[in-house]
Amino acid sequence: MRSQSLQALVLACSSALGAAAVLTDSVYLLRLYTVYAFHTSLGLAVTLLFGVGNQVVICFGAIAGTSAYVAALTQVHAGLSPSVAVPLGLLSGTGLGVALIRLASSWDLRGIRVGILTILASLAFEAVILGNRSVTFGEVGLPVDDPLQSAGLSPIASLRTYAVLGLVLTASASLLLHRVRGGRFWLLLTAAGQDPDLLKANAISPARYKELAAAAASFLAASSGLLYAFSTGYISPSTFTLAESDIPAYLIAAMGGLGSPLGALLGGVVLLALKELTRAVGAASVAVYGLALLLVFSARSRTLRRG
Repeated sequence: MRSQSLQALVLACSSALGAAAVLTDSVYLLRLYTVYAFHTSLGLAVTLLFGVGNQVVICFGAIAGTSAYVAALTQVHAGLSPSVAVPLGLLSGTGLGVALIRLASSWDLRGIRVGILTILASLAFEAVILGNRSVTFGEVGLPVDDPLQSAGLSPIASLRTYAVLGLVLTASASLLLHRVRGGRFWLLLTAAGQDPDLLKANAISPARYKELAAAAASFLAASSGLLYAFSTGYISPSTFTLAESDIPAYLIAAMGGLGSPLGALLGGVVLLALKELTRAVGAASVAVYGLALLLVFSARSRTLRRG
């Protein structure tokens, strides 16, 4: 009963926010919607792979960035239409996440070793972008053509559409994960992360469940990267760094309760408020995120010890 009430609350809040997005003419507010969708989607990805699967994946920013850059650069350099570039972006981002988890499984990497591998992938993504300025435009970034405006929508109508799409993405992903919570896939993914040898002893492949979770989480991250790129009309490598993407994603997952898909939605709201409050301090906001993350994990550890 409580679960149904929570789902109804998420639907009601998402519908109300969607209606507000349709009615408002504020560019600032509409852009907040897509910033929220971007960070919350990454937080949901962390919730699934780390909160449930115990996989310390620290490259969701790189996955989102890969998707956005592939879609944007294939339009700029190859002249592809959005109908082709967008699926290529999704495929590349999702494929990167799955490939990293498959590699970690084949090397039998666990815990922090998976984190090290994925951090190296994030650094490699940044090095590729910054080291190929003639193709990627380096740290300057590049403008991204909005397919909705190209189709005839006005700039404000396009922003409204992306705001609603962001709400649909985060709400539907959280509700879907909530529905499978406690089911067979959820339990086997938890076991694959915590005790893979137990699954192997029962002739069940832990790598299979890790890769399925990686595919879902990476697809969500890749989708958020595309949504962010098209809604802002501009991308740069600074958006997808560990500090700007992955640390906030872990903070969202931690604040919402690790393994709680619906909690991540609330964590995204808190992160957005924190992001706006610390805007004046610029790059120092990363320190605030890091401190908040330490405080959240410290509070959770004390709670577990008391329990």
